[in-house]
Formats: sequence, structure tokens, C-alpha cells
Amino acid sequence: MNKKQQNNRKKIPDTVDCPTTKNFVQVPVKMLRNPKLSLEAKGLFMFLLSYQQENKNWKEILRQMMEKEGDIIESSLVELESEGYISFSKEEK
Repeated sequence: MNKKQQNNRKKIPDTVDCPTTKNFVQVPVKMLRNPKLSLEAKGLFMFLLSYQQENKNWKEILRQMMEKEGDIIESSLVELESEGYISFSKEEK
């Protein structure tokens, strides 16, 4: 794990950057075809989008997922942040 990944461990993103509508999410083709993102990162992004529109506490759901699949989720969050699809608050960095 590189230094940037270590700095982002156990952090939850503050924003997910993509417009949504009810009952489905729109996923940018550019993101789906981005070779720098793993399938895990792409799946996590779609998961985050699905909760964003419902005003559910997706941060808590993500924390619960991290207890079981922490390493996969953490590396996916790093990928998504490096490509500009999520962001972290300055106070968490």
C-alpha cells in the first residue's frame, strides 16, 4: 500500500460527483470505461450513487461494509478519489 492509500484508510468520502434520478442511477460511460479503475471501484461508485438519491445514511452503510471488506473498499475509494469521482473533506485528510 502506498503512502496516499495509507493516508486514506478508514475515511469516508463526503461527495459523490454524478447526477441521479429516482429509481435508477446514471453512470458516466467515461467512468465505466476508465482503465485506471478496477471493477471493484466501479461497482462501489454505482453502489454509492444508489444511496445518494434516497437520502439514506450511505456513510454509515459504507462504514459497515468496511468492517467486512475493508481493504477492497479502501483501495476502491483511493482509485475513485484519484480519478475525481469522490472527494474527502479537508478535515479528514
